[in-house]
Amino acid sequence: MEDLKPLVEKAQAGDVKAYGEIVGRLQDMVYGYAFSLLGDFHLAQDAAQEAFIQAYRDLNMLRKPLAFPSWLRRIVFKYCDRTLRQRRPRTGSLDAATSEPVSNEPGPMETAEKRELKYRVLAAIRNLPQDQRMVTTLYYINGYSVNDIANFLETPAGTVKRRLYDSRKKLKERMMEMVAEELKASKPGPDFRALIEKAAVLQSQKKYHEALAVHQQAVSVASHDGQISVGAETYPRFMGSYMKEGAGLQFAEGILTGVPADPSPEQMLKTIEQLILAGWGFVGGEKPERAAEQAERVLEYAETIKGRPWYRFYRSGALSLLYRAAVLQGNEAEVARRLDDVHANLAAYERDLAAACPGLNRSTDTDDKEKRAWFDGVGNAYHNLAVNVPRSRGDNVEALRLMRRATELRDLWVTYSILSAWALSVEGDRQASLGYLKRAAESDGGKYLKALRRNFDEYEDFAPVREDRDFLAVLAE
Repeated sequence: MEDLKPLVEKAQAGDVKAYGEIVGRLQDMVYGYAFSLLGDFHLAQDAAQEAFIQAYRDLNMLRKPLAFPSWLRRIVFKYCDRTLRQRRPRTGSLDAATSEPVSNEPGPMETAEKRELKYRVLAAIRNLPQDQRMVTTLYYINGYSVNDIANFLETPAGTVKRRLYDSRKKLKERMMEMVAEELKASKPGPDFRALIEKAAVLQSQKKYHEALAVHQQAVSVASHDGQISVGAETYPRFMGSYMKEGAGLQFAEGILTGVPADPSPEQMLKTIEQLILAGWGFVGGEKPERAAEQAERVLEYAETIKGRPWYRFYRSGALSLLYRAAVLQGNEAEVARRLDDVHANLAAYERDLAAACPGLNRSTDTDDKEKRAWFDGVGNAYHNLAVNVPRSRGDNVEALRLMRRATELRDLWVTYSILSAWALSVEGDRQASLGYLKRAAESDGGKYLKALRRNFDEYEDFAPVREDRDFLAVLAE
C-alpha cells in the first residue's frame, strides 16, 4: 500500500478528496477487520465509519504517512474493544443481520432457508480462531492481496498465508464459497465514502453541527437494543470544536438527546461520562442550573459503583461541576461548601487508594488491572481538578501542586504538557518547563508529538520560548 503515502500527505494538507480516495481503498479492509473482532455486521459498519471519521480528525497526529493503514487499524481496534466492553450482547443479532427486505416477497420457507444459511455462514466464521478469522475475512471480502493484509495487520506475509491455509482446512470448499459470498454481500455500500467525505468537508469548514448530522447519518441510526444512542456517542468527538465556537449549550443538549433516562447497569458508566460532559457544556453556555442538574444525576448514579476504582473519580467530576455552577451563580456560601466537598472527596480517594493498593506506587510493576485503575483514576482526578477548580479561580500555585501529584500517579503526555506551560507562566522556571516538555514528548514513544507541537503553538504560556532552540529541539522529529 505504498501508493497511499502521497494521498495521506495530501489529506494532511487539507485535501478532502484525497482522504475520500483513501476511504474508498480501505473501507472494505477496515469493515472486514471490525467484523472479525465484533462478529456483527451492523456493529462492524458503525466501527468502520467511526474509525474513518476519527482518523480524519486526528490525521495531523500521524508522523509517518506510510504507516497510515496500521495506524488506522489500531483506531478500529480501540473502538471495537470499547464496543465489546460497553455494550451488552445483541440478542437476536442474527435475526437482525438476516432480515433485509427481499424483492418479490419471499414466502416463509424461503425466508427461513435464507436465515438458516446465513446463520451457518456466520457461525462458521465466528468459530474460526481470531487470527484465522481476521485473514479469512480480509482476503475474501474484497480480494485484498496477502501483502496488503500483512501490511495492515503488521504480520509477515508467510504468517498470513499459513493462517489462510489453516482456515481453508477447517471450512469445507462449499462453506468457503458461501463465506466469500456473504462477506462480499455485507460490505459497505457506495454511499459510505461520500458520507465520510461530506463529514470531513464540513469539519474543515468548522460547520460542526452539520458535520455531526452527517456523522449520525453515516453511522447506523439503530439504537442497538436500547444502548446509548448515536447522538450521545458522537457529540463528544466534537466537544473541543463546539466549546471553541461558543456552542456549549448546543453540545450539551445534543448529548442529552441520546442519554437514557433509566440506564441499565451495562449503560451506567457511559451514561455518567456523558452527563459530566453535558454538564461542562452547560457551564460553557453559562447555564449553572442545568450543569448542577447533570451533576446531581451523576452523584446518584455513581452510588451504583461505590467501592470500585472509578467511584470517587466520577464524584470528583460531579462535585467540580457543582462548584463551577455555584461560581456562575455568585453564591459564595455554596462555593465554599462545594470546595470543601471537592477536597474531602479527593482526600477520601487517596485513602481508598492506599487501602486498595497497600505498599504499591506508580512505578511498581503489576499486571493487576484493578490496581492500575486505582492509580489512573486518582491521577486523572488530580489532573481534572487542577484545571477546573484552582486554575479557574486563579490559584495557580494550587493548580500546579495538584497537577504534579497527578504525574506521581500515572504518566500522561497532556499532563506534562500543561505542567510545562504552567512552570513557565506561574514560576518562570525554564528548566522545569523544558523537563516537563521532554517527558510529554517521550510519552508512549513520541506518539503524541504532533499534538504537543499544536499545544506549544497555541498556549500563550509558551510565548516566551517559542523560538528557544532547546524547546524546538525537543519538538523536532
